Amino acid sequence: MAVGKSTTSKEILEFALRHMVAERDAIQARIDGVRRQLGGPGRGRSQAPATESAGSSRPTTRNLSAAARQRIADAQRRRWDKVRGAKAAVA
Repeated sequence: MAVGKSTTSKEILEFALRHMVAERDAIQARIDGVRRQLGGPGRGRSQAPATESAGSSRPTTRNLSAAARQRIADAQRRRWDKVRGAKAAVA
């Protein structure tokens, strides 16, 4: 009786394994499709598909207002003034 039971368990496990492998493959195919749409490499690929133009994968630049650029410049000047002031005090 134990022999028949182990064969049945083995068959069930083999069936479950085949089903899980098929599920994994289907999920991996969907992941690869999304990665291709995002422009990233898919499974086993080292670069984006050749159908995309090279210019389309360039990141977009961020546009700053003049006021924002001025604030950044002023903050950088203050940082440099602090560094120069510390050097002058030491010398």
